[in-house]
Amino acid sequence: MIQVLKEANWQLRHFHLISPRMTSIWDLANPQLRDIAVYEPGKPIEETAREVGTELDAIIKLASNENPLGPSPKAIEAMRAALSNAHLYPDGSGFYLCKAVAANLGLAPENVILGNGSNEVIEFLGHAFLNPADDVIIFQYAFIIYKLLATSFAARTIELPTPNFQQDLGATLDAITPKTRLIFIPNPNNPTGHLDFAARHRQLHVARSQEHRCRFRRSVF
Repeated sequence: MIQVLKEANWQLRHFHLISPRMTSIWDLANPQLRDIAVYEPGKPIEETAREVGTELDAIIKLASNENPLGPSPKAIEAMRAALSNAHLYPDGSGFYLCKAVAANLGLAPENVILGNGSNEVIEFLGHAFLNPADDVIIFQYAFIIYKLLATSFAARTIELPTPNFQQDLGATLDAITPKTRLIFIPNPNNPTGHLDFAARHRQLHVARSQEHRCRFRRSVF
């Protein structure tokens, strides 16, 4: 009990010392997070319809990776079937889903990662591989989450130019440093839509293995 009281008194004294200087909860947050602009989502269809004075059915929203066809009827059926078990914790490993996806793609189940959208899966890479001052290589005009990921983990972003909105895979080799931990090569690229054929990626892999073997002792994706 005496030890608990001592710890409580220390915490109170410590809080008293820092609270006059703390103007915001951001003063306690990691400093690199302050450089990230707050995400501004697109307007809901209902608000747009009110602004332009039209019906909801006349608007097709594509800015949020949506599609004009709506969800698959099979997906709706599966969601309805799952509602009766919504009060239970789901299988966090997604065993059966991983197994089905792996079978469809010709992979082993352990090669499948599930996440709440691509952003979360990309964030897993940061948690697994990034440390402060590591390097992350991305391309100009790429998915913004790559740069946000590097910033969030206090890593350095190396942004390569994209002449004619095309990714220069050869420049990737020259950009690699001893601190390179992640390389993002989206294919097709978002938002330019540029597509590199598999042969070029195989060429990059061979060149990487032959010319930069010593630099790739750490994991690179």
